Amino acid sequence: MNSPHTKKRKRYYDFDDEKHLCQQNGKAEDAIQSLASIANDQCALRQLSRAHAHLCLASFYGQEAFSFLKFLAMHIPVEFPNRNHTIKIIMEQCFPGCAINDSHFCILDTSTSKENLLMHDSSHDSRLWEAAKSLGIPCFGFLLPDIEECMNCHSRKLYSASNSVTTITVHTIRGPRPCTKASLRCRDCGAWHGLTSYTVSGLKFLYPHNLCQFLVRASNRVYVTSDVHELLCQSRYVHKYYEY
Repeated sequence: MNSPHTKKRKRYYDFDDEKHLCQQNGKAEDAIQSLASIANDQCALRQLSRAHAHLCLASFYGQEAFSFLKFLAMHIPVEFPNRNHTIKIIMEQCFPGCAINDSHFCILDTSTSKENLLMHDSSHDSRLWEAAKSLGIPCFGFLLPDIEECMNCHSRKLYSASNSVTTITVHTIRGPRPCTKASLRCRDCGAWHGLTSYTVSGLKFLYPHNLCQFLVRASNRVYVTSDVHELLCQSRYVHKYYEY
């Protein structure tokens, strides 16, 4: 039995209720349009906090498209060759008509190539498969050597060469992942740095134990993550074919 102090719930909206809801919805739409308009003003956008800037971009692109854009910005390392162009064509494939503004890239968060493989968000798998099949680009990982300086001369002048980009398969604990990798080259001494080793004047060297240990190379086009490799070793799998 209801208490005498309990307010009775209305069973229907009257005209005033509908009018009030329309006013609230109109204000919400105006707010979204106002936030979206700020996204076109690069100077105004940079003066906002990161959280407010992201809110403007979400209003500009739409929540679903912006969520995927944020993921791609974390998924593809900043140093990867043709990174921004790759993000644009993947977004265009998954969200037709979605044109990405170049000035918005500096507002998005980024990560290392190690993080984009080991901390991959499986909620975007279907879109990555769609983009991979349509564009012919293995999208599940964009991998670079996990280093900050040249292993030969310790220079920090490293760059990723577009002619070093190749496709590989990485076997993770959740199954094989078609990925794309690139090498880094030192501008000072010319040393090439791959995912598991580096080359100086034609001589190949392995990285120190504390670097680049999240992948083990099986062949030129096949890698396994360190946790999978450890599991195979513990199960007495024949691993003599793996190169360290």
